[in-house]
Amino acid sequence: MVKELIIHLGDTKTGSTTLQGVLRSGSYTLPDAQQLLYPGRHLNHNYLAQGLYRKEKKAGNTRRFRKLHQALESSDADFAVVSAEHFQFASPRHLQQVIQETLPGYEHKIRLISYVRPHAEKLLSAFSEQIKFGMIKGGIRGFFNRMSARGTLDYTPRFLEWRNTFGDRFELRPFVRQELFREDISADFFHFLTGEEGTELQGKTVDNPALTVGQIALLQHVHHMFRSEAARQEIDRKLMRRALTALSQAVTQEIKRTGIGKETGRLHIPRSLIGKVIDRYQEDAAALDAAFFTGIPMMEALQAAPQKLSGKKQSFSAADYFDTETLLGVEALSGALSALALHTPEQFQKKMKAAYRQNGNRGSTGGRG
Repeated sequence: MVKELIIHLGDTKTGSTTLQGVLRSGSYTLPDAQQLLYPGRHLNHNYLAQGLYRKEKKAGNTRRFRKLHQALESSDADFAVVSAEHFQFASPRHLQQVIQETLPGYEHKIRLISYVRPHAEKLLSAFSEQIKFGMIKGGIRGFFNRMSARGTLDYTPRFLEWRNTFGDRFELRPFVRQELFREDISADFFHFLTGEEGTELQGKTVDNPALTVGQIALLQHVHHMFRSEAARQEIDRKLMRRALTALSQAVTQEIKRTGIGKETGRLHIPRSLIGKVIDRYQEDAAALDAAFFTGIPMMEALQAAPQKLSGKKQSFSAADYFDTETLLGVEALSGALSALALHTPEQFQKKMKAAYRQNGNRGSTGGRG
């Protein structure tokens, strides 16, 4: 029986993919010969989190958690870690109920940790991620307005609910480099895990770097071509969405592998918008600092956003970053990939992932971590 279960809750865009890569590969040595179990075969445990809020996944979730229970019972490790950034979208009380029903004996052997990215940084990274997968067509101003209306980045009520549900077994950490132990997400997590400084991390950290503005423009160019072809073929909307996700993952991998457009600069928030972002989130930043942190890391990050994250308005036209010959080559590649993705999106996605694993894990096809 595992002595303690640690649930890493994310959030999204807080280095979860990097941490999960370390946990899955076993690229660490714990102090005092302690042992860690990272159950399952996947990079993360999002399938457990998704069963808490996705209708199509709920039916099998009891079975999934009971399988986790079997793995915990079969191990004598000091720690087991479940890591799923998609817990961000789940109800703390629902998770607590599932733990009580499917993980008997572990309810009081659990600690939970989440990281929170400063508001302006999260807005920018979420916009980049969604536009990368063709989820939005407009600019960052419209995205900001939608996020504001939905309260997506109003962190304090959500994290207070986690603490109210799990008490002092829940810990929130600011995803701010200078606030992290050794300024590293993996080192910080293992320091939380063991309470000691002796964990050794081996190997090279696998990063999941953000795309540049030119690379995002190139992806949007691909999305436009794809949608035109899907409309011509009168493809079902649901099928088109799955195919677009698979295509975006494949093209993103090639963009990162080749480095095309990497010199075009980072995505940023327009100067004309940054003031509105600060006004919208300063109350939540102050409340989160007061409720969870020593000092004011969230407010300091928000106040630094004009210097760190803003600039002049950026173009999302691929022609502004790439010559005609390059665009023609990308269009030829994308046309072939689009035909395959539209024909069998699930098989296409699986084959692309397998191809990248066989070629040395040239990048993550992960979602929002």
